[in-house]
Amino acid sequence: MKLNRTGSNWTELERNKINENWDRLEQLGDSVSDLVLESGGDSNLEVVQARGGERVLNDRLDKMDAHLADIERKKASYTYVDGEISQAKTELESYVDNAVGQLGSMSPKGAFATLQELQNAYPNGSEGVFIVQESGDWYYWDGIEWVAGGVYQATPWGEFMTEPNEEWVI
Repeated sequence: MKLNRTGSNWTELERNKINENWDRLEQLGDSVSDLVLESGGDSNLEVVQARGGERVLNDRLDKMDAHLADIERKKASYTYVDGEISQAKTELESYVDNAVGQLGSMSPKGAFATLQELQNAYPNGSEGVFIVQESGDWYYWDGIEWVAGGVYQATPWGEFMTEPNEEWVI
């Protein structure tokens, strides 16, 4: 849309500002015209925006329904998720039972000077707990490798022994 401009005795700065305003008005007029054309002649801006670029509102609603149906189809059902959780719980319980079973009574079945000696003696593992003197740790077989379970005896017993009538110091 082209607007008519009139001349006057304004300064160059005033004239430039007025021309900028006229340019903005022309752009707004063009935007309104474009919206009316996009809407098929309906100038109600809310209707045009509700169509979201579709020719008619029903097309946009159909597209949204299809999108929601796709989301519904892809989401997991309660039964499926519950089954997956139950299976994971069973697998975890089995793993823990197996790991604890590998430990046996926790009484050491043997002692070795180094981890390498333990690995050489039982390259495919063995049930029970074994002590490695080098590190002071107890080891168990996890089904794949020998794993340190921690320090077997954290503080020497001698440090806890007292003489009769000796005061305990902690």
